[in-house]
Amino acid sequence: MGWIIAGAVILVLVVILMIPVYVGIEYKGELTVRISYLFVKIKVFPLKDKSKGKDKKKKKKSAEKEDKEKGKKKKQSIIDVLKIITDIIRSIEGKLKKVIIISDIKVFMEVVGDDACDTALSYGKASAGINTALAVLKNLIIVKRSRVSVFPNFTGEENKTYVLVKFRVIPAAAAIAVIRIIVSYMKINMEQNQTTSLLSQGSNKKTGGK
Repeated sequence: MGWIIAGAVILVLVVILMIPVYVGIEYKGELTVRISYLFVKIKVFPLKDKSKGKDKKKKKKSAEKEDKEKGKKKKQSIIDVLKIITDIIRSIEGKLKKVIIISDIKVFMEVVGDDACDTALSYGKASAGINTALAVLKNLIIVKRSRVSVFPNFTGEENKTYVLVKFRVIPAAAAIAVIRIIVSYMKINMEQNQTTSLLSQGSNKKTGGK
């Protein structure tokens, strides 16, 4: 009798883990993540704050972070971020086409640089990086529809980005994929730090030699 109950519990758990979860990721100045499972829809990010005191502290911190990010926007290269994403996607082993199915990808990016020349160069890098990342993604995952719009704004003051991704995933396979992504990101980050340290050491030696 005990074995029958245990087998039934395991069977139920397997069925639950094999039911697909629908995820919607939207970025428009702020990241929003929604999950739909069976008849339940949950907004998992950002979470609602319970206390007003925490709200004030978080608002101050978010304001400080926004100010810092605005100062770094011009210095940060879009292609560097896209390269990391592409490297992570390429490093994932196994067949993901049976795990994740993307129903829609929408990317809208308005690129602004320090001047006309910088804007044109940043636009070229962003366009090439996004299309490369999308091509790699389509080789690994089923993408039913994708819409990408990247254009330069020579009169704007800051970059504008809107991203919408809708996909479904199997929970059991997602857990394995998440672990692989975390490990891959850690390896890529370590390699980049080692490369940066080696380059800085080499430049220090040349400066010391002179």
